[in-house]
Amino acid sequence: MPLTYERILYDVTDGIATVTLNFPEKRNAMRKPMVNELGHALALAEHDPAVKAIILTGAGEHFSAGGDMSAATSGPPTLESSRARMQGGTRVARQLLELQKPLIAAVDGCAFGAGFSFALASDIIIASTRARFCLAFLRIGLMPDAAALFTLPRLIGLQAAKQLIYSARELTAAEALGLHLVLDVVEPDELMTRAREIARTMGSIAPTAFAVTKNALLKTHSSDLTTILDAEIEGQAMAFMSSAHLEAVQRMQAKEPPLFQWPTGGAGSR
Repeated sequence: MPLTYERILYDVTDGIATVTLNFPEKRNAMRKPMVNELGHALALAEHDPAVKAIILTGAGEHFSAGGDMSAATSGPPTLESSRARMQGGTRVARQLLELQKPLIAAVDGCAFGAGFSFALASDIIIASTRARFCLAFLRIGLMPDAAALFTLPRLIGLQAAKQLIYSARELTAAEALGLHLVLDVVEPDELMTRAREIARTMGSIAPTAFAVTKNALLKTHSSDLTTILDAEIEGQAMAFMSSAHLEAVQRMQAKEPPLFQWPTGGAGSR
């Protein structure tokens, strides 16, 4: 697949890969070509040593309206064709959740359906004041997908997740902030600046420590104490041996400031 995509934009600047869903005339609604390109770009960013963090965003004034329900289909759906239709989005949702590099979703306008699901699969969401979030699936006789049934209850609790899913109601950016779904809410013209600031900061986290921590957090709600303790032992053993940890110890002994410091400003600094 070429590096010039049809339905996404891909840019690497100063160690940050920005992946932009690029179908603004349809509010970045997702069709199979876009989903496939997104998966390719995520793999490219993950395996590029120059990339320290990734931003996922949308072109124009929206993140994504979700799956494009107007996309042409060949005849009535069957169980087999419906399963096949799900494969791409499910694969990308897993990619997003399992990325070994920090992933920031910069959400402007609507993040509906699978668009909301993909944002939930990021490590951190930065939203504009005009962002709106909605798992609208039940409005059209569908169930949430793209890992939303995995992520949302873990983020806000089962009962609150049920209420959002069953009501299919929209959340404002302020409401999403109140539920701790987003880290910061900023004006639209400040969105990418703040997202890049957070990406730069998270990109300075020791990569081994970040990867083993993220892998362990994915297991937290489905593992017993022994499994989590074993994960901590194995992950910490790897982190102890990393060059980033050794450098951090040297800097501490030399009374030099740490390389990783969270930026001031925004809800994330409070």
